[in-house]
Amino acid sequence: MINKLLLIFSGILLSFSTPANKPADYLMMPTGQYGVAFQDIHWINPTICPDPNYSKVSGKDFSLDNKKHCHELMVRVYYPTHYKTHLGTFYYRPIVVSEQNTLKNNTALKLKEINQLSQLRSHTLENAPIVRNKQFPVILFIGGLGGQSQLYENLITQLVSNGYIVLGINSLFINGEIALPNHKVISPVIIKSWDAVSKQILPVLEGDISFVYKTIHEVSDSDVFKAMDLKHIAGVGHSFGGRAMANVANLHSNWFQALVTLDMEVHMGSFKPQSSVLPMMHIISAYWRSMFNWQRLQYSLNKNSYLVTLTPSEKDLHYSYHMDFTDLSTLQYLPAYQASMAYNQRKLAQGEDLIIKTHGEKVGTLSIIRPLYLITKNANSWNIFYYEPGKNAVKISIEEIAGLQNALDKLPKTTLNESELLPIKKIIHAYHQRFGNFLGKGDGLQITKSINRYLVDFFNTFLKARKNPFKDCMPLTDNTQIKCGPGVF
Repeated sequence: MINKLLLIFSGILLSFSTPANKPADYLMMPTGQYGVAFQDIHWINPTICPDPNYSKVSGKDFSLDNKKHCHELMVRVYYPTHYKTHLGTFYYRPIVVSEQNTLKNNTALKLKEINQLSQLRSHTLENAPIVRNKQFPVILFIGGLGGQSQLYENLITQLVSNGYIVLGINSLFINGEIALPNHKVISPVIIKSWDAVSKQILPVLEGDISFVYKTIHEVSDSDVFKAMDLKHIAGVGHSFGGRAMANVANLHSNWFQALVTLDMEVHMGSFKPQSSVLPMMHIISAYWRSMFNWQRLQYSLNKNSYLVTLTPSEKDLHYSYHMDFTDLSTLQYLPAYQASMAYNQRKLAQGEDLIIKTHGEKVGTLSIIRPLYLITKNANSWNIFYYEPGKNAVKISIEEIAGLQNALDKLPKTTLNESELLPIKKIIHAYHQRFGNFLGKGDGLQITKSINRYLVDFFNTFLKARKNPFKDCMPLTDNTQIKCGPGVF
């Protein structure tokens, strides 16, 4: 499913590197002067009624007092505290359970290694007192499809430790498995097409960002909300969350004092900023543009706008991938993930086979010695099945494979020759290799450190009026490239 392909990839990660300096707890320790605390808040968004994902089946997932079935969200507010801890609360349970369920599908893994995930602890404390007599700039944060804010704590805790309050927005049915105050876990909906994302999902994310922005200006009933410096607010979003945050910034030019996108969604084309003065930073993984080379992506930068690429060389396209922005960048060094990646590398090394039946021919007994894709035509529709040795077939939606529908429809009705099949083979091969497009081959710890360096320095510059380290347009780290506005890159 699209949301699974975009964000929940832990059981199928392929990059395989083992840094010598991996953290003992597999999460980055924040290095700022403050400790990190959090509190969870459950809100009902009255501007989205009913929730587009409401149905008779999902109706049981709504709060009893939510009679109109308005959209609901959980917000984790991270804030500075004087209390510091090496190991705090357990890592977000819905993430752990989801990851373990995925890893259990891999028979090559040991149960002991999978169970190790249950012992993960974050560097946060729940409901610890906030630092008194101070106000802190505010950052609204939202992840991609299937990605809870808690999946980005390597980045969030570093920001908070440097004196920021971060509101992690989790939209029910969209941002992965989300736990309600009653401990019930709500699963994301299955998204079957990019069209549904742009018309149904993205507006909800934008609505939640706007709702949270307005709500923090109206609520002041706790020390945490009183400590928010509402004159200095920024937005950060990853993937579709990045596109949603950027769209809101375009609609409300005076809301944010700074904006950062992390591998911002590009299926709708290049983003065009409406503001000529809002400081922006787009951070992209090394492979992002190559992954969508058919889009001819361009980043329009105004003054005080920057494009940062996570790679030591523009030629090194595989140094970082889409999921290096998440905690998986460092969690990948857990034994369970290392074993899973090694297993999948061996599987990919086998290659894949493809059988196409375009005229309703019967499919005989299949000899499956390595991964196999079977494409058949039934009347006017195409069916795609995926096989592995010793496993049942899995049906794949044609909408999941970019460009396949168009390529199949262009096939001649005569018997196909090898040259006519070549475009289909290339598309299937690219799809089969897709699992390698989420974590790069670079050191995940160093990648995370670089992202944090740029985030903290960027927000210190434009939310705290500190010295601008970007004015000479030089990379801050030796594993990044930078372009500076104004200009189109």
